[in-house]
Amino acid sequence: MALYFIEFIVLSLAGWVYECTYCTWRTGKWQNRGFLYGPICPIYGAGAVAALLLCHTLPWLLSADAPLWRIFLISALFSAVLEYSTSWVLERLFHAVWWDYTNMPLNLNGRICLPASTLFGVMGVLIVRYLVPLEAAISARSIPLLNETVSLLLAFWMGIDMGLTVDSLVKLGERLDQMEQEFNESMESRVEQIKNAPAALAASAKAREQALSSLAARHLKLVPQRQRYLLSNMSFRGTTRRAMGERLQGAAAVMKRRLEDMRTQYTPEEYDFLYNDLDNPGD
Repeated sequence: MALYFIEFIVLSLAGWVYECTYCTWRTGKWQNRGFLYGPICPIYGAGAVAALLLCHTLPWLLSADAPLWRIFLISALFSAVLEYSTSWVLERLFHAVWWDYTNMPLNLNGRICLPASTLFGVMGVLIVRYLVPLEAAISARSIPLLNETVSLLLAFWMGIDMGLTVDSLVKLGERLDQMEQEFNESMESRVEQIKNAPAALAASAKAREQALSSLAARHLKLVPQRQRYLLSNMSFRGTTRRAMGERLQGAAAVMKRRLEDMRTQYTPEEYDFLYNDLDNPGD
């Protein structure tokens, strides 16, 4: 098991190198990918080690001598299940995503897509055909005591990394909740302005932009460097994004109704300006 864990770390490192190289090439600027702070992408290591275990425990199903089409199909299907479930768990736990295939063809809920699964199927062929024989040769020459020592050191390092990551994500979630609360208070303040001070609403769009910019700047200064790193690899979609959008649209609808009730207090130009401003509550 110690050797498997070492292989997991090494292959996770290889996955991190691939992710960073591909994303940097695609965007034209350095992209430090991964869920953890360290230079590893555990999903790659987990998938590769699972393939190694499958070859050792079920050689009749998957082995270096198996037909290429079988290796490819098993690898593609397994990677799709692993990628989808990992994305779902991360989003359920932290309400964020670390990859999103929404703009890719033939995707399923933005979590997996056919092009990515095809690529992972090809990687599976390479692992089974070339890495499995290499791993067997290394295992035959490895020193058990050395494997145990190295695996313990790597496990200690990864444990610290995971602890720091989870701690930062929990605190980040608390900060986002605080920002949402302040935003809701700001929206309620606008409702009160519409209700009690119609003459001062002509500049509401500019006032809103300044207030939200100030709020974002203030919170950004409070976010530690570790959490800024996590934010650089995260995005929000699905239920989280829909919920935020529904709250904004709901607040805007309330303000529109109140504005319509007081329509006689405005000139036509003032009314059109304020009503149109509420059409884009999240801008």
